[in-house]
Amino acid sequence: MKTLKILTIVAITGLAGTMTLNASGNDCSEKRYEKLQKNPSNMHKRSIMKLVKRLDLTDEQKSTLRDARKAVRVERRAKRLHAKRFRSIKKFITVDGFDKAGYIEHAKTRAGIRATKRAQMLEQTFAVLTPEQRLELVDLLDKKQKKIVK
Repeated sequence: MKTLKILTIVAITGLAGTMTLNASGNDCSEKRYEKLQKNPSNMHKRSIMKLVKRLDLTDEQKSTLRDARKAVRVERRAKRLHAKRFRSIKKFITVDGFDKAGYIEHAKTRAGIRATKRAQMLEQTFAVLTPEQRLELVDLLDKKQKKIVK
């Protein structure tokens, strides 16, 4: 009987805490957005494309950028399927231990590949823009940087 009372009290306390948390309006997506706003180093990932969208792009420019994104997406999906089949971490974990140096080297290689792919996408985007749009993009980037620094 005593155990039943204790379990009931614990359950009620847990429910009350959950209801309080939900009632306070804490939303995970809002927290994530605020975190991105507070830490400018995380905002660079998609901010350039958002700024490019603010430019007056022609339909031809939009379709060129859309096609480039689709091509990257198809390539990424194919690589993801390949990676699922051949998990690379298995190479570094054995019965004898963990190959830390090999894992770090592999991670550096993958980071370099990611940076190269991002640079290629930015290069394709910049190649589509007219000289006036490039100037406007640079101005928008300057304004954004000044806003972040404040």
